[in-house]
Amino acid sequence: ESYLFLAIKLSNGHYTRTELSTITREINKLFPMPVLILFQHGESLTLSVIDRRPHKREQSKDVLKKVTLIKDICFDNPHRAHIDILFDLSFSNLYDHYRFSNFIALHDAWQKTLDINELNKRFYKELANWYFWAVNEVTFPSQNEIKDEEIRNATNVIRMITRLIFVWFVKEKGLVPNDLFNIRKLQEVLKDLSPEKTTYYKAILQNLFFATLNQEMNTPKKPDNRKFRSRNKLAGGRDPHFNITNLYRYENYFQNPS
Repeated sequence: ESYLFLAIKLSNGHYTRTELSTITREINKLFPMPVLILFQHGESLTLSVIDRRPHKREQSKDVLKKVTLIKDICFDNPHRAHIDILFDLSFSNLYDHYRFSNFIALHDAWQKTLDINELNKRFYKELANWYFWAVNEVTFPSQNEIKDEEIRNATNVIRMITRLIFVWFVKEKGLVPNDLFNIRKLQEVLKDLSPEKTTYYKAILQNLFFATLNQEMNTPKKPDNRKFRSRNKLAGGRDPHFNITNLYRYENYFQNPS
């Protein structure tokens, strides 16, 4: 019994899950034993583990199954969730739980820890715990359309969570850039990202959700589909874009809006 650990430095900065899974699968085809791969791409790491079982008819071969990725682990500032998962996968923690004595048992322990159902349960439990904590900590303007404070807080926290999850999903699909989740990159784009401000939520999440993903792209025939709201007022001080929600807003939050 044996196990291979490979570290591969990739040339480009961003790879999709499909691309990394394909590389993992092709490398594992070359070896009779499991291969765990640590990819370096740009400023991130991705840990890749493939599930494999012995072939029923040919004992010298394994059947390759699902690839599991711990993707986009940031060097400088890893997410808390990544740190937790890496701890769960650590040798000492796994041994405390599974008492493995060979590489096959070690691989099985990794697979059980990375089981998608277990990760989903953990994700939703942590999300629910965070929600119940957040609704007691946040406040929203009373001029909001919802007058009851408890309902207003709950509704707006849910809105924020759903927008974050949706934007993260499209980011994972490669439809929006990783820079939207990189604090250093955002500091080059936005004026004030201090914790007590709402800059990120308004300038990035709202503009992305309403004025980008919910709006047709600019074309030669329609070059102004995506644009900032006008700062010029009509006669009588009226806003020409009043109640129009699919235009970019908060232009003054950006370092260089153009």
